Amino acid sequence: MISVEQSHLTQSIDPSEGLPGVLFHTNIPVQVNKQKDHPAYLRQQALEIINDIPVDAVKVYTNGSKNDGDCTDSVIYIKTHNQELKIQRINPDFCSFFRSELIAIDEGIDSLSSFFCGNEIWILTDSRSSNQNLVNWHRVKDNTRMNILNKLKSLSVSYRIHLQWIPSHVNIKSNEVADVLAKACADDASVPSAPLTYLELFSRAKSGNKTVWHIPPVLDQVAVYQFTAADATKQLFLASLVSISEV
Repeated sequence: MISVEQSHLTQSIDPSEGLPGVLFHTNIPVQVNKQKDHPAYLRQQALEIINDIPVDAVKVYTNGSKNDGDCTDSVIYIKTHNQELKIQRINPDFCSFFRSELIAIDEGIDSLSSFFCGNEIWILTDSRSSNQNLVNWHRVKDNTRMNILNKLKSLSVSYRIHLQWIPSHVNIKSNEVADVLAKACADDASVPSAPLTYLELFSRAKSGNKTVWHIPPVLDQVAVYQFTAADATKQLFLASLVSISEV
């Protein structure tokens, strides 16, 4: 049975309160271009941020991956100075890559209860779109993002929380660990548990329709169709003759 994610008409965060204890960093301090800048330069800039994170803070690396079979996964790698935790999760077929990144953030926040977090929590994601999307929290209406924002709000009472974008595939060790786990998880056949959104269900149905149309008909079916079409043409011709004779 397919589970569908709900959407809401109201906001999850009171606009008058906002998220004062949560900081969204959609770029690194120096403006960079992921497509144009050299990976070594991107790595250097990202490491400057990571190395400045307090020692007693918890670092949560999140990642999503998608294989050729439209299977996505969400991976979380949580690290402190003396602990680490790796979590892998398979998402339903046709779950979007974007939402797999959001699910990873959501799962990562849920897993923080088993860690001593010090004063700060850093969620490091290589999905800039996810970070940018959560910045616009006043427009969020779906369950996944509402869950993230509500959890961030609760945690921000006790901790200072940073959602930091970091570039992918620039040889940042902890992020590469999450990336390797994500690719391995995407090829696994585990049972998914996350619900699909309506857009993802539409994509699933659309893909199914394409598959049906791409399958060529059996020759017998073609012959039957041609015979039926020929009969219909004859019947129309005979009907026209009858109508003419009646005039």
